[in-house]
Amino acid sequence: EQQGRGALSLWLEEVWRLLGGPACVTEASDLEDADAFFCLLRECDQDGWLLDLEVLDERLVKLYASARTESEGAVQVMTIHKSKGLEFDYVILPGLARRARGSDSRLLLWEERTQMGGVTDLAVAPVKAAEQDDSPIYRWLQQIESARGMNETSRLLYVAATRARKGVHLLACLGLKASSQPPRLLAPVKGTLLEPLWPIAEPEFTQALAQKIARSDTGQAAAIEESKAGLQRLPADWQLPAPPTSISLPSIVSSGRARLPIEPVEFSWAGDVARHVGTAVHRYLQHFSQSGVDGYDAERIRGQVQDWLAASGVPDEQLAPAVDQVDEALRKTLGDTRAAWILDNLHESSASELSLTGMVDGQLAHVVIDRTFVDADGIRWIIDYKSGKHSGSELDIHLDREQQRYRPQLERYARLMSKMESRPIRLALYFPAMAGWREWSYSSDNEDRENV
Repeated sequence: EQQGRGALSLWLEEVWRLLGGPACVTEASDLEDADAFFCLLRECDQDGWLLDLEVLDERLVKLYASARTESEGAVQVMTIHKSKGLEFDYVILPGLARRARGSDSRLLLWEERTQMGGVTDLAVAPVKAAEQDDSPIYRWLQQIESARGMNETSRLLYVAATRARKGVHLLACLGLKASSQPPRLLAPVKGTLLEPLWPIAEPEFTQALAQKIARSDTGQAAAIEESKAGLQRLPADWQLPAPPTSISLPSIVSSGRARLPIEPVEFSWAGDVARHVGTAVHRYLQHFSQSGVDGYDAERIRGQVQDWLAASGVPDEQLAPAVDQVDEALRKTLGDTRAAWILDNLHESSASELSLTGMVDGQLAHVVIDRTFVDADGIRWIIDYKSGKHSGSELDIHLDREQQRYRPQLERYARLMSKMESRPIRLALYFPAMAGWREWSYSSDNEDRENV
């Protein structure tokens, strides 16, 4: 029912709030991390990448919790690789008993070895078929790979341990031998970071277990009870907090002024397909104005547009023509020198999809400006994109009619902008699919306007 009526990233954030996500945090910093996550979703949504899961995964991998090192004795969290060249008083290595995900059997293994005299021997073995027995050569090559992996693990441990000036804390969650009395720890499984350390670390872990049992007030059984990680659940009777009391606006209510709805979507008069095409064009023009067009990949973006239009509900039989319309509009835009000027992100006070709210003709209005900036002459430009097409003749007459049709809308934008700053304003319509353009001056007293 709500499809196409709002950004997907905002819907995801709202669902998280309604489910009580903010009530599950344990520290104020957790809210900052959640905000960073949703900011990333909004960026991907604006760039048209939210439905591209590969791109989203790449962006999420690079998203880290903000460093909190303001207080004395703060802990810095990083990977072992990133700690190279650094030193700390203490190093804490958690999760040493966790085993990395096992690698799948490679299709082909090989090993090159140089003998005396410079002769190179090559051993090659393919993975066995389902009905075949294991190849001894393949198993031998796997053992070589495993040994190299263990050497890399030892190297990582050396890097981590040598970062500490005073001490290293080893943390691991180990199982217990059920039949052993007193309880004894199970050795770490093969392939974990703790495995090569176990010969020297086992006495320390055994002593820590004994101390834990001795400190327990409820006996040995409670001391060795394994804690199970799980989802943090809210109480069954938890309810979403009531919203804050609404702000009273007596001056507006008493004067009989009505609140205007959000500025209607430009494509509300058109069919759903045309509306989705227009929205896609707007999104990419916004992306170009913010990130530039360097590295523009038409095929990649075409695939993104197709995924987005399909997810928006465009029928299969209309999907290809709709993608073609978006692709044509973007190609014409990128080949238009005027569009390059419009989308230049070096303009002063530039913004795309700028939301403004204020009083217009005694009514509270909320509008969204597609593109605005201040040029080198100090003139404020307010530009509205119109993604419709005109297939007939007399293009200039069509553009003139569109100017007259949308003139009141843009002048309402200008009236809101003029309340924020005092500078000359010019208004314009840009038609990406036709590289069309109409502009005129704005004056608060309805004078000094000229059509160009």
